[in-house]
Amino acid sequence: MKLRSIVVDDSSMQRMAVAKLVNNHPNLALVAEYSNAIEAK
Repeated sequence: MKLRSIVVDDSSMQRMAVAKLVNNHPNLALVAEYSNAIEAK
């Protein structure tokens, strides 16, 4: 079972880097990416 994950970071470069790590992890599934907590809500 994969853990569903989101990435929240104001830096688009950091979001892309973390998203790549999450996508490459066999036990994680990236659900969404957001630039701030308000957007993620």
